[in-house]
Amino acid sequence: MSDQYILTEDHRVVPERDLFTWARWMEKAERRVGYDMIGPFRVSTVFLGLDHDFVPSNHAREPLIFETMIFDHSREEHAFGRSYHAAFDFQRRYRTWDAAKSGHDYAVKLAKRMLRWTEFREARKKREVGELKNLLEKS
Repeated sequence: MSDQYILTEDHRVVPERDLFTWARWMEKAERRVGYDMIGPFRVSTVFLGLDHDFVPSNHAREPLIFETMIFDHSREEHAFGRSYHAAFDFQRRYRTWDAAKSGHDYAVKLAKRMLRWTEFREARKKREVGELKNLLEKS
């Protein structure tokens, strides 16, 4: 079994044994399953090209080769002289394009909930600050 894979035009995952063919394909192919910005949250689902199923008993099945992550653009962090946006604690991997597409749609719904919670928290903080100012003015 190969560790490197490419996608056909109809989104089927097929092994690619030749490393150079695989590398050229990875450079030029459209590997994105989904990409959405929900407020400060970036939901990204991509074809990885390498099997990420590291449990030996599972190698008879299809490779674990798509990944969805949610990144928080409101939190910019720095390391090793570079800045990046921290990943929210959400990462899922899938075996097929269709499962990755469904997983991406779920992550978008989750990001929308996170945005509503963030907006609610900010509004609540502003209201509490206003109430505290009123209390301080009265005393």
